[in-house]
Amino acid sequence: MEEFNNMNLDELLNASSDNTMTGKLFESADVEVSITKEDTNEETQKEEKVLVNDSTTNGEATENQEAETEERPEMTKQEFAEQNRKLAMEKLEEYEAVEKKIAILDGEMTLLNQELEGLISKIKQDNKELIDKINAKSNEIDAARSEQDKIKEDLLPLQREVYLVDNEDKTLKFNKIQSTYVAPTEKNQFDLKKFREEQEEFWTEHLDVMNPYAKITEVSDYLKITISKK
Repeated sequence: MEEFNNMNLDELLNASSDNTMTGKLFESADVEVSITKEDTNEETQKEEKVLVNDSTTNGEATENQEAETEERPEMTKQEFAEQNRKLAMEKLEEYEAVEKKIAILDGEMTLLNQELEGLISKIKQDNKELIDKINAKSNEIDAARSEQDKIKEDLLPLQREVYLVDNEDKTLKFNKIQSTYVAPTEKNQFDLKKFREEQEEFWTEHLDVMNPYAKITEVSDYLKITISKK
């Protein structure tokens, strides 16, 4: 027995090939263990069973949900509109709350502006001479612009006569100043919306002719909110 115990696995296997180890009992040996496909299949079967159970549970839940949906009555258009009206009124309530907040902020801003105006008034009083110079210079600028407008009025009939003699001679240039005569024209306006409403048949029949000259822009819906001051 001591001879067997001192032998390693290779020696044991070699010995067994000579049929000398038949029927012998080993007290210890080095053994490698591997998982067979049967074990794996068993685990897979367990997983499949769990998945089947889950699927059954989900199916039952879906059936319950469908049953609840069938039992739940559908809202009429009036009920749906009333529900949305209620939600809209809640939004208006939120809007009013923000409007009150804005009113408070506006009041605080007014006080700050009044404080600023007080400081500006004090600066003007302390610098009256400078303020007078600024006002005088502003008046001079306004007078110079008025003088330019008067020159432009005098220039128009003169340049018109030049244009009437030669239509190509419509631009005069003096150093950095350039004046271009624009001949009289007409301003066209057309109520396309009214025409489409009153002449719908004509519009449809001649759409291929009218459409290239019509500019129609889609405008999305919007809300116009008015704040009562009462």
